[in-house]
Amino acid sequence: MLAVTDTRDNSEAVLAKYSSRVNAAIDYFGPLDLTDLGIPLNNDIVKNFLGGKTKEEAPEVYKEASPINHVTKDAAPLLILHSKGDTIPFWHAQKMAEAYKQAGAEVTLLSPPGGHGFHWQRDQEGAKQAWQAVLEFLQRRFPDAPSATGGKAGATSKPDWPGQFIR
Repeated sequence: MLAVTDTRDNSEAVLAKYSSRVNAAIDYFGPLDLTDLGIPLNNDIVKNFLGGKTKEEAPEVYKEASPINHVTKDAAPLLILHSKGDTIPFWHAQKMAEAYKQAGAEVTLLSPPGGHGFHWQRDQEGAKQAWQAVLEFLQRRFPDAPSATGGKAGATSKPDWPGQFIR
């Protein structure tokens, strides 16, 4: 939601001048349309998160909580990493990427091999692809940011594992 929404509560003048919008976002296999998850839920996580009501009882709450319904041309650049073998159906990522494109916002959709949790399978190709994509995306977005290996983020030194550049 941070990629597609902005400050909503301007009740305090001192805070009203600051935006809550982020400069870039990365989505790892997230559910982006809560009105149509595409999978049966065996628990009440989403229901409890949204006030204890089902989507049949409160469809507007589920619609409002779905990032896909808030995409505008001002949405933060988004990198979507979603394996086609994930628990959350791949079409969530495809629909979000399409919504971004239709709005004229910047989006990159990558589908690393593997299933849910591909990003932590450090010896697998999916993890390597995902972490390389994240590093390159962040370097493009924040070229002057310091890197964890020293110097600027755009430097040529590449970590061999994400823990080296994530703090």
